[in-house]
Amino acid sequence: MRAQFLTTAWKLRFFVTLIVTLFMINRTCAQDVIINSDPVTWGWFDAYPNTTVNGNLTITGGVPDLEELGDDFWENLSNVTGSLIIDNADNLTSLNGLQHLLNIGGDLIIQNCDNLEDLTGLENLQTIGGELSIINNNSITTMGATPWSLQTVGSVFIGHNISLTGLDPFQNITSTGAIEIRQNPNLVSIISFPNLVSCTELKIISNGSTLNNVQGFENVNTINYLEINNNPILSVCCWATHLIDKATAPTAILANAPGCESVAVVNAPPIVAPCPANQTISVDAGLCSKTVVLTDPFISDNCDLVPSSYMVDITRPGSFETIPGSPGATLTFAYPVGVSTVKWYVKDTNGQETTCTTVITVVDDTP
Repeated sequence: MRAQFLTTAWKLRFFVTLIVTLFMINRTCAQDVIINSDPVTWGWFDAYPNTTVNGNLTITGGVPDLEELGDDFWENLSNVTGSLIIDNADNLTSLNGLQHLLNIGGDLIIQNCDNLEDLTGLENLQTIGGELSIINNNSITTMGATPWSLQTVGSVFIGHNISLTGLDPFQNITSTGAIEIRQNPNLVSIISFPNLVSCTELKIISNGSTLNNVQGFENVNTINYLEINNNPILSVCCWATHLIDKATAPTAILANAPGCESVAVVNAPPIVAPCPANQTISVDAGLCSKTVVLTDPFISDNCDLVPSSYMVDITRPGSFETIPGSPGATLTFAYPVGVSTVKWYVKDTNGQETTCTTVITVVDDTP
């Protein structure tokens, strides 16, 4: 009798374990989820309120504003193991409702949402395993007022968003693959990625006649390829000088405004001019030296100079000294018989140096 009871108990225990296991598997819901205008699709999170989407989550069609579905609809959604695809969801003006989402294993694709004004709601997102792709959303003007928490993303493509004016939410990304910002015709500024250390590619291409300010790539020390192409009023590309130096493949800079029309222009060394002409002069009778007055050249650079680097080396027979340069100032010294040199030099922030040298030859031709 006891043996029969134990057998029944073990069977019951096995049955309960099986039911719990199946329930947990069911809660994991290893399938793609689509939410659209059909209210039937809105019941997924009601049925599995604590579930990670174990697959792709697609929000599309006439789905109502996400907040209208209620915070309890989204509040436990923190992970999507596949891709999050928001496509042709024309009722959406923001992505409020997704603020609990932390991780996406695949891509984040936001495309063809004509009334989406910004991406508010994604600011707590931390990782995207694949590409962040924001394409062809006609009403997006900004990424949102709050910087994103996003730290990890496979690559970034932002293109064909006709109302986008600013791009500045990505404060925490340190490493990614390719970054491409293309054909956003009203984009004015790109102030992004201040903590980015490495990327495989950076392409800023064909962003219309409004883009005039790019910042935020100053900490990049590893990059394979850089392209800045066809941005008609982008004239200042000093932010790119160190990227040119770091890139392992030839850089392409072309068809931008003067000042950013080529690699040679962007990466040009400083200018020191006019450089005083060489002089050959004679000492006066009874003297062993001749006083000469020179003028320090002016200095300029298409990017930022290091003013404190402007120096003058004065080499005379038997002596040498270095003094600070001062553009337009007079430089008065007595030069003994023989050959002396005066060398001016200055560096820019990229470490490039330009020099100019004047030779002073003093002769004694008295009988």
